[in-house]
Amino acid sequence: QGQQGQGQQGHVAGSVIEFERLGLVVIDEEQRFGVMQKEHLKRLVAPGVDVLSLSATPIPRTLQLAQLGIRGLSKIHHPPPGRLPPKTFVGAFSKARIKDAINNEINRGGQVFYVVPLKSLVSSRRLMIQDMLREIEENKLANLIRQSKESVADNSDAKRPARRGRVIEAWGGHPELEHRVLTFERGDAEVLVSTSVIENGLDLPNANTLIVESAHLFGLAQLHQIRGRVGRRARQAYAFFFIPSNAEMTLTANARDRLDALNALRTGDQIANKDLAIRGAGSLFGEHQSGDIQDVGYTLYVIMLRKALGEMRI
Repeated sequence: QGQQGQGQQGHVAGSVIEFERLGLVVIDEEQRFGVMQKEHLKRLVAPGVDVLSLSATPIPRTLQLAQLGIRGLSKIHHPPPGRLPPKTFVGAFSKARIKDAINNEINRGGQVFYVVPLKSLVSSRRLMIQDMLREIEENKLANLIRQSKESVADNSDAKRPARRGRVIEAWGGHPELEHRVLTFERGDAEVLVSTSVIENGLDLPNANTLIVESAHLFGLAQLHQIRGRVGRRARQAYAFFFIPSNAEMTLTANARDRLDALNALRTGDQIANKDLAIRGAGSLFGEHQSGDIQDVGYTLYVIMLRKALGEMRI
């Protein structure tokens, strides 16, 4: 309930808002904002107003500020009761494995996220998955015929075409993005093919299989955020991260570190610390939120920085 300075205004969502008694600013999904955006927001509020930043995977700069004691830090170590962590698989791209993963999820009445790094890939992957679903339906029909020991000619079900799988696509900037996500939420499609636009803000408990193509092109924290779209309830979830089969020998050291960490680590805190070690901490006073400190090493860098800050306080 801090007192807001008279006449202070802020631009929020394109509107001019004058704050009367602004006491607390909450920044959700803090990793989505740049330094300049966050500094602009700070200038809008009066001195003494509390700021609470929330993130499952804080960016390296923010995490470093907390670890150095410049910002306060609180951690939530445990997920909500009943949630199971997704089982994670990292490997070479395989249509057969993708088909099996989709089939297994649909057989238990669930839905699938299929994420690609580029908008240009969305439509072609939707067609690929539609073909897979059609093959799955045809195989189910053939199995039913064999089990019933009836010939195709005498079986009325065999004469009908297999049901085409329901697949929808979405990406950032799509004119019907919200409508398509709501269509998926209602259960009117088995698979949602999208870009990383699903990274934040979706809570769809019936979607418990995630497939990410070309996972080496995503950041570590981003992959963890995407993985968080599944496993929202008590049902076991599965997350598959694929890289091109010919990329095994050409992956950069950082890309390999990211994928290894994703496979080994489970919590946002662990992921954020590993991301900090891989990418560097960025600039304390500049705009860069990550940066390369390999020449020094992160541990030595932190020791030097803490010493410098201690001398400044003296």
